[in-house]
Amino acid sequence: MYTEGTGVLKDEIEGLAWYYLARSNGEEEITPRNIEIQERRLGQDGALVAQYRAKEIAKRISSKSSKTNSQNSNIPANRASDLQIIANGSGVIISANGLILTAAHVIEGAKSIKVLTQQGLLDATVVQVDATNDVALLRCKGQFNALRVVNSRSIRLGQGVFTIGFPQANLQGFSPKLTKGEISSLAGMRDDPRHWQISAPIQPGNSGGPLFDANGDIIGIIVSKLDELAVAERTGNLTQNVNYALKSAYIRPLLEEQNIPIDTPKDTQSTRLEDTAERVQKSVVMIISYGER
Repeated sequence: MYTEGTGVLKDEIEGLAWYYLARSNGEEEITPRNIEIQERRLGQDGALVAQYRAKEIAKRISSKSSKTNSQNSNIPANRASDLQIIANGSGVIISANGLILTAAHVIEGAKSIKVLTQQGLLDATVVQVDATNDVALLRCKGQFNALRVVNSRSIRLGQGVFTIGFPQANLQGFSPKLTKGEISSLAGMRDDPRHWQISAPIQPGNSGGPLFDANGDIIGIIVSKLDELAVAERTGNLTQNVNYALKSAYIRPLLEEQNIPIDTPKDTQSTRLEDTAERVQKSVVMIISYGER
């Protein structure tokens, strides 16, 4: 039902998780083909998320079965297993003890937040949200490779930038995706000074992901893209690659409260993009928000 969207909102990860549970319960005659198809569709990382999700469901089923019948069954439940994925986006680890920078709209309305890291799927808590600037800080327990956030004031028109994130994961897969481009404008929509316009292509799921300079330092986060279809309806023209990132200067207040410094940008180094991407992608994470639809 989850896989096909029959009677519930379509959620292929949730569907694969339940197939895994069925297999573990001995339903071998109906699951192998279904699992094979879904694993191929979602890829290795998507299957990993589903495996973690299956373990969570199994734990909650076991917990429910161990409760006594004396509990009041009329008390409404608010269990994570009742929640569905309401959004997914990207984020970046900015401290060794697990602070994660993302966009506020990625976690809006979330009752539970999971983060897919190099260490697996982890629970995350909200540390602070700045809804006005659409930025949020999360935290996961553990030790991580952190990336630098640098001052955005020295960024120039035409400067090369790139981003790594998890766009349209159900369609494109769960491995990180890199796109590159330039600073197209030093101001955002209607000359909003908080944002840059960038030409790096982004899709739903890139939101909250880091915008990197050539050195792999964080200069901002991805927050939005221009709605090409809405613009086309109004103007008759299809606008392409008009996307927006929040400058690190407007992230500074949240970081200062957590004693995270805004560093000085380094002179551009001659490191190849593929080498820089290999280094920084380990600190880019997928954020999955669960809530009630």
